[in-house]
Amino acid sequence: MTAAKQDALDLGAARVEIKLDFPMEMDGVQVGVLRMRRAKVRDQLTAQRQANNDPAKTEVFLFALLCEIAPASLDDMDICDYEKLRETYAGFRAGLSPKEP
Repeated sequence: MTAAKQDALDLGAARVEIKLDFPMEMDGVQVGVLRMRRAKVRDQLTAQRQANNDPAKTEVFLFALLCEIAPASLDDMDICDYEKLRETYAGFRAGLSPKEP
């Protein structure tokens, strides 16, 4: 678990705040934090349908659903911040609990 992830996450929570290292603009507003909720099976199925079963696109659609943002918003996200989304989602899937500092 990275230090940034450890600082930002409570994986037992229904929603997790993810601080972006490189804030991005969405609808004319600078965004420095995204909130990701835990996934449901329906989210995975919806993302797969939206992406026509393309695995890379499925992940983008899924993360957009979980963060309640437009999928196109993720296109301009810095790759290191996108990795934070991946780490958070992987933690949700693994059922991990944050380690005490």
